[in-house]
Amino acid sequence: MRSPNAVSLCNPQMQKLMLCAVLGVVLVIQLSLAHAEIYSCKDAAGRLITSDRPIPECADRPLTVRKNVGQAPREIPRPLTAEERKKAEQEEERRKQELIAEEEQRKQERYLLAHYRNEEDLERDRKEKLAAVREKIRIGDEQIQFVSKLLSELEAQQQQKSKVSPSENTFYQNRANSLKASIQRNQALNKSYEAELGKINEQFDTVLQQYREILAAKKR
Repeated sequence: MRSPNAVSLCNPQMQKLMLCAVLGVVLVIQLSLAHAEIYSCKDAAGRLITSDRPIPECADRPLTVRKNVGQAPREIPRPLTAEERKKAEQEEERRKQELIAEEEQRKQERYLLAHYRNEEDLERDRKEKLAAVREKIRIGDEQIQFVSKLLSELEAQQQQKSKVSPSENTFYQNRANSLKASIQRNQALNKSYEAELGKINEQFDTVLQQYREILAAKKR
């Protein structure tokens, strides 16, 4: 005589339910494994360490992460040391400055091509800028000559007087000092303008060389 349990297990409907339950469990396990990650690395002694979660011993070593199914392993390089990070940052900064310099050069090229049709235009611009500075020097020279004349006249007036009161002497001295200071200021300005002429010529010599290189590159 069969037991009630035996009868139930032989029931086709019950067998289907049990099969579905088993398949469901298998599917859950497979899905779990499909999304699981396997971590592995080699320790200082060269031994392979494997785990289903990040490995503390691998914190400063290259790490391999594998999916159980469907994906190629992913390599994670070891963390950089402080010195390596510093060098990497310096290299990154160097590359950044190179890119900035390249962009500035491209801007300069665009500017030159937009403002100068030929070398004659560039030389005309040079002459105009030099002329503007030379005009400042000319005005400064005239001012020096004028003030020098006033100073000579003041000194002559002082010498013509046989007696000079203390207040007059103070006046002449203050006036003479003021005129001398004006002469010195204009002389210093003219000296700076002379230096500016040299800088302008140097700048335009550089620009002219760049302009020629740009035109030569466009012809290649």
